[in-house]
Amino acid sequence: MLWLFFALLAPALWAITNIIDDELIDSHTGTPAVLVTITGFFAIIPFFIALFSGSMEWPGYTVLFFSIMSGVIGLLVYFPYFFALKISDPAPAMLMWNLTPAFVVGASILFFGIHPSFVEYVAIGILIVSSLIVGYKKGSRFDVNKAFPWMFFASILSAVEIVCTKVVFNHTSFLTGLGWISLAIFLTALVLFMSSYSIRQRLRQHSKGLWKEITIDELLDSGAQVARNYAISAGPIVLVKAAEGLQPLFVLFFSLFMVHKRSSVPVTRLIIAAVIAIVGLLFMRSFE
Repeated sequence: MLWLFFALLAPALWAITNIIDDELIDSHTGTPAVLVTITGFFAIIPFFIALFSGSMEWPGYTVLFFSIMSGVIGLLVYFPYFFALKISDPAPAMLMWNLTPAFVVGASILFFGIHPSFVEYVAIGILIVSSLIVGYKKGSRFDVNKAFPWMFFASILSAVEIVCTKVVFNHTSFLTGLGWISLAIFLTALVLFMSSYSIRQRLRQHSKGLWKEITIDELLDSGAQVARNYAISAGPIVLVKAAEGLQPLFVLFFSLFMVHKRSSVPVTRLIIAAVIAIVGLLFMRSFE
């Protein structure tokens, strides 16, 4: 059950990074493209861990393909995430990401021909309800939270990335798969960096104090990624997502100590939505 510890550690670490990311976006010190590029550069850390441990070996073309898919999509998913943070608080944004398991089902059908049971369809409906609770703004029944489309798109990308990651770890060791996925993320960030003068210019403008905050943020994010990937490699994929359903609650808890602004969504509403989401996630069986 070691995977369960890491499955819980990942959302706790990510909750801290969500708050820091929100402050970076709100302070106008970082654009989504710049922050995505920085995230990708720090993702090289697991590659060196795998390299120096002697685990970087040729995984075969299938594993290589899914490692590249996992790495590229895993980095690109940060774009809609950062855009959502520009117009929403971290906790509601994370709850809207709970649509991911519903898309995991769709990705599993597409890639593996796995069809969900009736109970799993019920679970999908519960997850959608939990996300809509925070996705809709108070007032007009047709007025959707502006962050919802971004997190809807992020959920689709995240589902595909998770399935690709599971395929990698089903066919190779944890460190080998982690190393290749990490390298794919880094190379994707390098392409963004080399192809955009704006990104290079913004990176040069960051102060030392800002770089310190960014470094702490990205080290925590890297730790969360490693913890989540280990949980995916060793445990049931949907139960790992169930643990990630606690992330909005971690965000609310850490926000008490890290920020002073109030959430745009009432705390009671967030907690109810989080509980509903966890129930939906636990209804779903694992895709092995």
